[in-house]
Amino acid sequence: MDLAIVVAGYSRLDSVKRITSSILASFYSKDNITLYYSLDYSNHQDSIIKYIDTVAWKYGDVEIIVHPSRLGLKEHILKCGDLSQNHDAIILLEDDLYVSKDFYNYATQSLNFYKDETRVAGIAMYAAQFIETHEMRFMPLKSKWDSYFMQIPCSWGQAWTREQWTEFRDWYNQNNTDEIFRKKIIPEDVLIWPKTSWKKFYYQYMVEKNLYFTYPYDSHTTNFSDIGENIDDNRTFLQVELSQKEGIDYLFQDYNDSMIKYDHVGEPLAAMFTSLNQTVNLDDLTVDLYGNKDLANVKTEYILTSKLTSEPIRSFARKLKPHELNIIQNISGNEIRLAKTSNCKNKKKYRKSELSYYYSIPTYHLNPHDLRHYKNLLSVKYKMSYLKIFFGYPIYLKFLSLKRKISNYISKNIYK
Repeated sequence: MDLAIVVAGYSRLDSVKRITSSILASFYSKDNITLYYSLDYSNHQDSIIKYIDTVAWKYGDVEIIVHPSRLGLKEHILKCGDLSQNHDAIILLEDDLYVSKDFYNYATQSLNFYKDETRVAGIAMYAAQFIETHEMRFMPLKSKWDSYFMQIPCSWGQAWTREQWTEFRDWYNQNNTDEIFRKKIIPEDVLIWPKTSWKKFYYQYMVEKNLYFTYPYDSHTTNFSDIGENIDDNRTFLQVELSQKEGIDYLFQDYNDSMIKYDHVGEPLAAMFTSLNQTVNLDDLTVDLYGNKDLANVKTEYILTSKLTSEPIRSFARKLKPHELNIIQNISGNEIRLAKTSNCKNKKKYRKSELSYYYSIPTYHLNPHDLRHYKNLLSVKYKMSYLKIFFGYPIYLKFLSLKRKISNYISKNIYK
């Protein structure tokens, strides 16, 4: 497979240097790999070009594409995607990413396996651990395979075959208008993404055509989230652990055989819950384990949800991880409920226990006013008299001074 690498850059020289260092350190089993640098116009363009001219790429040609006027992120990524027409496939990497040593091997094998699968719209290189639409932690159900399917496009390192990109481009050329979003088939959070987002259109395309990306369990890219067109602050929550595998053979499963599929908001498809078949028709079941789906848009009679309901048919715990495993293994509890949609309340507010579950942190870290671990410290004043007797007055004064310092620290840093 003729698989090219495309690095999309704008004005961040340090970002281009960083991703280049990771690309150069990676494993390649072949030569004749074209490495593109596509640079949108900026005042830093010349310095970036000067650096790229020094890059020692020993696996093929380096091509620099210099755009003489500002395209903006959406148009720039679309032009990068169009480079797939010169090859069998491309890997597209924005400059604030960083790749694993085996990213090229993983992409090659995955593209070869799924190139003829019409339900696959792209290959993610990034292991999703966060769902943008409701900003919650995501944990896919593990399997013996190296990837699974989700109806969310990836923009943090992705690969497309020529055919996959052509299918999207043809759709985009006919639907390149905000009118397409009036259908409201994608999450409301996505609908308010800026006009500079190409991913917003790809999202609409995938949901409209019922297509999926494959996602790896072990990530082959990570995201530094450098300040740029759609990010205005430094953040680290999109950093994920990079795969340390190198030169291995990956295991992939056919789309039709896989039970591990997630919808456009990261919810498992109802077909995953075969154990509920005796209770409800899975074709008439909506899955809403995070509790974020608007009931006004739910068309099925039944729902599996963490929303409150007056008459649950069955209920499950939220103990095992990921949350769908509690239903699969029939772990009883009261956190997840199977009910008629008409018996559910639409409003949902995350409780501390849920945040603790998804992010694996103690609940007291989620409430700055919870001083249960400091209560003994704060009640020292009731016991100070004993210190005078056992240690004497000078030692007592030192304890008192320490107690004041700690109390001041708590007041400033915990209650602030």
